[in-house]
Amino acid sequence: MAEGKPSKGTARGELAMGLRRSSLAVIAGLVATTSVLVAPNPASADGTTVVPATCTGIPVVGTLDTSVDVNATDDVDPVVSGGQVKLSLKVPIPVGDVPVSATITETKITTPIPSGVSVAGVAFTSSSFSSQTWALSGSNLVLTLSGSVKVGGSNPTPTMPDVTVTANVSGAPRVIEWKVPSTITAKGSAVIIVNTSFTATCTPKNTSMVLATTTVVAPNVAPVATDQTVPVAYETATPVKLTGTDANGDTLTFAVASQPSHGDLTGTAPNLTYTPDSGFSGTDSFTFTASDAALSDTGTITLQVSSEPATIPGAPEIDGVDVLGEGAARVRWSPPTTDGGSPITGYHVTVTQNGVETDLGTFSSTDREATSTALKNGVAATFEVSAVNGVGEGAPATSAAATPQWWLPWSSGQVAIVELWTWMTGKPPTYQDYFNWLSQLDGGFKTTTDLITYLRTTTDATNNVDPTIRLYSAYLTRIPDANGLNFWLGRRRAGWTLSKISSNFAASSEFIRRYGSMTNRQFVENIYVNVMERAGDTAGIAFWTRQLDNRRYSRGQVMINFSESSEYMNKQGGNVAAAAFYIHVLGRAPSLQERADFIQGIVDHGFAAVVRPLLRTESFAARAG
Repeated sequence: MAEGKPSKGTARGELAMGLRRSSLAVIAGLVATTSVLVAPNPASADGTTVVPATCTGIPVVGTLDTSVDVNATDDVDPVVSGGQVKLSLKVPIPVGDVPVSATITETKITTPIPSGVSVAGVAFTSSSFSSQTWALSGSNLVLTLSGSVKVGGSNPTPTMPDVTVTANVSGAPRVIEWKVPSTITAKGSAVIIVNTSFTATCTPKNTSMVLATTTVVAPNVAPVATDQTVPVAYETATPVKLTGTDANGDTLTFAVASQPSHGDLTGTAPNLTYTPDSGFSGTDSFTFTASDAALSDTGTITLQVSSEPATIPGAPEIDGVDVLGEGAARVRWSPPTTDGGSPITGYHVTVTQNGVETDLGTFSSTDREATSTALKNGVAATFEVSAVNGVGEGAPATSAAATPQWWLPWSSGQVAIVELWTWMTGKPPTYQDYFNWLSQLDGGFKTTTDLITYLRTTTDATNNVDPTIRLYSAYLTRIPDANGLNFWLGRRRAGWTLSKISSNFAASSEFIRRYGSMTNRQFVENIYVNVMERAGDTAGIAFWTRQLDNRRYSRGQVMINFSESSEYMNKQGGNVAAAAFYIHVLGRAPSLQERADFIQGIVDHGFAAVVRPLLRTESFAARAG
C-alpha cells in the first residue's frame, strides 16, 4: 500500500476499486463506451488514476483517443497468504451528453488476474442492465452487462452497477499488482440517418499500468519455546536464559508459566537465575511461554542439580591381623562408614617394619584382606589400610603390630626342627644337627624351606624315600597313599632290599588285578609301555625276558633296574618330590591336580614360593605341634 493510504485492518476485507465516471463523448452523434477494471501500480497510490485509452470501432469517427479517471483502493493491506480480499468497481456511464438516442445491448470488461490470485465470486449491485454475469477465461476475468439501455438524447442517465470481486490470495510473501483491463467492448445501435449498429473496443494505451498494490505476508506461525536441560551445581545459583524461535521473525516475549518445585527463580525473563533449595539434589523443572503478538508455545527447563560434592572416604575398620607363618602376615578390614559421596574403588595397603614402609599395592573394592609374604622374621610389622574413591585416598587405619616367626605355625623352633626331621627321615635329628639348624634359623640365615630342601637331599631320601615312591609309580602307576608309603619305608629302613619290596609289589593283588597273570615277556613289555611310557626295543625285550626265563633275575629285580634307571628317575623327579613333600610334611597324599600344580609351580616360581603357602594353611597348622 502506498504511503499515506488509510489502514485497512488485518481481517479478511474488501478491495474497493471504484471507477469514477468517465466522459467518453459520442463524436458526431455516435456512441462510444469505455470502462476500466482494477489493477494497482507500485508507482501509483491506491486511489484515482488517469488511464489513457484508445477506442476503435466508432462509426464515422473510427478511432478516438481519450482518458478515464479510475479509482482503486483496497481495505486489507497487508493480506495473509491463504486469505481473501474483495475487489469493488463502479462501471462508468457508457456515454456522455449525446444529442442523439442510442441503445447499449452489451458491455464486456476483460481484466487480467494476478498470479497467485483466484476469483471465488463476483457480486453486482442493481443497474439499468437486465443481466449482469461473470466468467473466467484463462487467466482473465470477464464481466458482461446485457440488456437494452437507452442513453443520449432525452433519455435519463442510466444506473451503472458496482462490482465486487472476491479473490483468494496464495503463495509466497510478495506485492500483488492489480493492472488495468486489457479490453472493454460495447455493443449497441444509434440513430444517425438510419438505425446503425456498432461494436466499439477500448484498450488502455499502457496495459502494464498499475492502479493499486496489495502486500501479501506469510501466515503467522506459532513460535517454538526451546526446551533445555541445565546442569546446576549443588547449592549454587545458576543463570538460565529462556530461548525460542519464530518462523515469521517476530519479536518474542517470555514469561514463567510454572515455578520449580525445589528451588527459586529470580530475574526478568528471559534472563533468570535458578537457586536450588539447600540440601536438594536431583531433577527439578519449570515451564515458560514464548509469545509473539498473537500466538505462544510452552517449553520446559529441566534442572539437573548435582549431589553434594564428594570428598575422600573415611578410614576402614581393621578387623584383625594374623601371623601366617614364616615371613608372612595378613591384615583384615571392613569398609569405612562413609564413602565420601563417591563409590569406593579400592584399598591401598602398606606394611612397616623397623620404620621401613613397603607398598603392597591397591586392592579391589571387594577385597577385605591383604597378605605380605616378605616380612622379616622376629620384627614387628604394622599394616595401614586406606580406602580410595573418585576424589582420592582417605586417611589410613593402622593395625596392631604382628611379629612373624620362622617356626610358625609350630609352637616353637625346637618343635619345628624335630617334627620336620622325624617326618622326612623317620628319626629325630642328632644333637649336632638340631643345634646347627636352630642357630641358623633363629639367626635368620636359613628358612624353613631351606631345612625341607636339605632333608630332601639326605641319604634316607635318595636311598629309601624316592626309590619306594618310584616303585608305586612303576608297578601301580599312581601316587602312593600315605599309609602304604610309610609302611614300605618302614621295611626299607629296617633293612629290606628294594628288590624284596619290588617283588612284593609284583605279587600284590592290586598289581595282579590291574594286569592279570603275565608271561615273562609280557611282564617286560608291560614295563616298557606302562613304566617307561614307550615301546620297548627288540633287543631290550629279549634280554630281560631271557634274564627272567633263566632265573638270573626275579621280576622284582628287573623292575628295580627300570625304576632306578636314570631315564625313569629323570621322568619321575617332579612326581617324587611332590609325593614326598605332601605325604611327609603335610601328612597326606596329593591329588593329581595338586601334584601337577606343585610341579609347575616349582618350574615357574621356585620351590620356596610353592612350599610356603602350603605351610600357612589351616590344615597344616592343625598338624604342626
